[in-house]
Amino acid sequence: MEMKKRRSEIGVYLGIYILIFIVLTKILSLRGSVIAIAETIAYIFLGIFGIFIFQKEIKRGLNEWKLKPLKCCLWLVGAFLADIILQNVALIPSILICPDYCSMVGESQADIVKLLPGFVLLLVFGILGPFTEEFVFRVFAVQVCGKKIPACLCVVLSSLAFMLLHMHMLTLPELLSNLSILTTGLVYGFVVYKTENATIPMVLHILNNLLATIGLLMMK
Repeated sequence: MEMKKRRSEIGVYLGIYILIFIVLTKILSLRGSVIAIAETIAYIFLGIFGIFIFQKEIKRGLNEWKLKPLKCCLWLVGAFLADIILQNVALIPSILICPDYCSMVGESQADIVKLLPGFVLLLVFGILGPFTEEFVFRVFAVQVCGKKIPACLCVVLSSLAFMLLHMHMLTLPELLSNLSILTTGLVYGFVVYKTENATIPMVLHILNNLLATIGLLMMK
């Protein structure tokens, strides 16, 4: 009964995520203030709801920090450095092939910054957004699905999906400009696969998004 309830909750969770972030924004290509508000509400709901659904995986990760703090810190620092190195390597094809290309991501972020107060941006896109994406692409796609599908395959497929979600157009320049997101997904997925501690990429993802959000607010 408990397992059936969990599956239903995960199904609802993924259904809402797919509806808002794939159907509305990718397939239907909706833009503007209405979809920005819908994404904000979705991140708030999914970020909080996900903590309850995936509490078992979160508790396992927090327990690892208690039992093996040095090991967790080393993985955290190692993943941070690996992410930076691989991101810079992944940017090389874009710089060489499409040096003048400007992704729509910046434009989309600018619209959201104008629409929402600073504290809401920090909470939603700095904390709850990363929580939501980690629940979908690492906790569910790697930890949960990895019990039935080869974990390495889960890491690769979830990283590709993670990159595609952040693309606004299916073009070569857009693909090249988002290769760094693919490498980030691979690093985060590998960490979860090897350590079974989803809180490590959560910390990295939140730090990354908080810094990026603060940067956007400073340019507001």
